[in-house]
Amino acid sequence: MRPQRLGFSFQIRKDALRALNVAYTVSTQRSTVFPLDSVVRMLLFRDSEEATDFLNCHGLTVSDGCVELNRSSFLEPEGLSKARKSVFITRKLMVSVGEIVNGGPLPPIPRHTPVCSFNSQNKYVGDSLAAELPVGTQRPGMDAAGGGGGEECGAEADAPPPALPPQPLPMPAPAPLPHLPALAPGAAPSLFQAPVQPEILPAKPGPGYSDADLAQVVDELIQEVLQMDCEEVGAAGAAFAATALGVASAAMEELLTAATTGILRHIATEEVTKERERKEEERRRAEEERLKQERELLLTELGQGLAAELTELVVTECVRETCSQELKSAVETDQRVRMARCCEDVCASLVGLFLGEEIFQTAKETLQELQCFCKYLQRWREAVAARKKLRRQMRAFPAAPCCVDVNDRLKALAPSAECPIAAENLAKGLLDLGHAGKVGISCTRLRWLRNKVERQMKVQHFHQRLLSDAAWAPLDLPSLVAKHLPGRRERVFWKLVLMLPDGEEQPPGSPGRVLANWLKVKFMGGDGSVDDTDHDAGGIQTLTLFNTLSSKGDRTISVSVCIKVARGALSDCVLDAAETQKELLGASGLMLLLPPKVKSEDMAEEDVYWLSALLQIKQLLQAKPFQPALPLVVLVPSPGGAAVEKEGEDGL
Repeated sequence: MRPQRLGFSFQIRKDALRALNVAYTVSTQRSTVFPLDSVVRMLLFRDSEEATDFLNCHGLTVSDGCVELNRSSFLEPEGLSKARKSVFITRKLMVSVGEIVNGGPLPPIPRHTPVCSFNSQNKYVGDSLAAELPVGTQRPGMDAAGGGGGEECGAEADAPPPALPPQPLPMPAPAPLPHLPALAPGAAPSLFQAPVQPEILPAKPGPGYSDADLAQVVDELIQEVLQMDCEEVGAAGAAFAATALGVASAAMEELLTAATTGILRHIATEEVTKERERKEEERRRAEEERLKQERELLLTELGQGLAAELTELVVTECVRETCSQELKSAVETDQRVRMARCCEDVCASLVGLFLGEEIFQTAKETLQELQCFCKYLQRWREAVAARKKLRRQMRAFPAAPCCVDVNDRLKALAPSAECPIAAENLAKGLLDLGHAGKVGISCTRLRWLRNKVERQMKVQHFHQRLLSDAAWAPLDLPSLVAKHLPGRRERVFWKLVLMLPDGEEQPPGSPGRVLANWLKVKFMGGDGSVDDTDHDAGGIQTLTLFNTLSSKGDRTISVSVCIKVARGALSDCVLDAAETQKELLGASGLMLLLPPKVKSEDMAEEDVYWLSALLQIKQLLQAKPFQPALPLVVLVPSPGGAAVEKEGEDGL
């Protein structure tokens, strides 16, 4: 048997409906359909009609046994809902206060029978009725009445205490006066009978006594009557007082018993009502707790379901994105491999064609040169043979004088060769004989030595250029970072901070300036060109920042490199800006380049040298984040040796 639910007030139902509307709706734009029976059960309505009126009063729509919960349409009425008389109120105040105190219906009201206190002669006789009742006679009557009352109380506990006797006990009529007739026996119980006219006495004979005797007799009679009446009235008053005291004490006991019984019954009723209310409250709280647990369980299951769906969607999206990235990476890798293979094949074919053409052209030119050499050699042989033949002929026949003008014969025989020999003519292999002309001088060994020295000079020049280019070539930072960093990470970020000496203290072309420029070039990407005349704008500058792909084994790693440069000691504003802008956040290491140390016997200069380096290190350590600790590399320009390393450790 389901317990009867207590009705909630309008305010409690309104708060409960607001909580339901917020709990079962997702947002202000979306509505939720909720069963009307659940609303009736949860808000303790008597029927669906009352629940529908309450929901319509708050702006919610009810249709087809369901209510549409919506945050935006929920209204809070200014007053209460439609007034309706409660059943509990109609059931109240249907009985009298006496029935509530008595705990049941009241006994029938005894009718009071009025008794006339005057006799037929209009004389008051009510006070003298109790005088004729003796005390001994009244007490047994009272005891009998009390015993009867006790039996009646034992027979019926709920009956009210007996009332006082409605009529006084019959009392003997007072003695009639001589001139008055006796009171008729039927006149006593009559209700307010009209006074009876005295009977007309027959005429008496004339008095035989004098008026004085009559007056004396009348006075005596009056005195006797008054004395008797006073005695009767006193006795009746005493008897009535005793009777009244006895009846009052009995009535008081009965009234006290009845009042105590009523109070106890009322207290017991209140306690039973409170116990019922407490049990109903406990049952209601247990029902609310069960509904709350069911709602929390429903919300938990709904949250777990949504979390599982979201997790599945996120995992699916991540897997799809990973697969697409892997497929794209594989396609790019395959494309690069195929492109490299095609380029290699094309280059090999082009190099083969070029080498074939070059070899053919070289062979052709060599053959032509050999043919020309053979032809010239043949001509030289013919010329040598002709000269030998001419020499033999000239030996056999002396030569005739040369065809020289007669005026110039002596001039031709005079010495005219240059002296000393000019260096430029000697370098050209010519000897000026003056009037005799110029003679060419050729020395094979001297030319061979000259060509050898020239070749060695060219080789040394190009070797120095190659060494310089190799020394000033930027480092392949992505490959070095990917090769030496541990772990299997797909994305690597490497940041280095270079601490260089102050450029204003070193003139251009000095060893310290050249070493600083060389260090910047080594850590700079691209062409690696550095202007030796540039000046630092102040603060920590970004030397290079790039992102590239590098291979480590069979994996491709995305490497991001950032190089920061700081020159000399930094000012306070620069340090504050570096801390605010997080310039050193994510740094992987620090590298300090010390300027070349000038040999000096002054200890103060040496202390200043090391203190400036310590100041530069402490400033950057202060500007960087506290964690993690960074490795520090110190470069000391020196010929080398363990002594320099020991000196650097002691100085820092």
